[in-house]
Amino acid sequence: MGSFGKFVGGLLFGAVVGAGVIVFTTPKTGDETRSNLALLWDGAVNSGKQAAKEREAELWAEFNTRVAEGDTTLVKV
Repeated sequence: MGSFGKFVGGLLFGAVVGAGVIVFTTPKTGDETRSNLALLWDGAVNSGKQAAKEREAELWAEFNTRVAEGDTTLVKV
């Protein structure tokens, strides 16, 4: 697994552990806790989507640069 995959795995693991800690240590009502968890989840999903968009843009830029330079390793023979 590459470093990016390890990062994403660690991020997901941390999110799950953090959510568990919040659920079991908060003095809030169930509705408040669910609302807070929903906000955290939405934030994590949006962060993931943004990171994916940024990485996609990086990969396309690299691909276009390599094509413009005539890199033949991109062509499957």
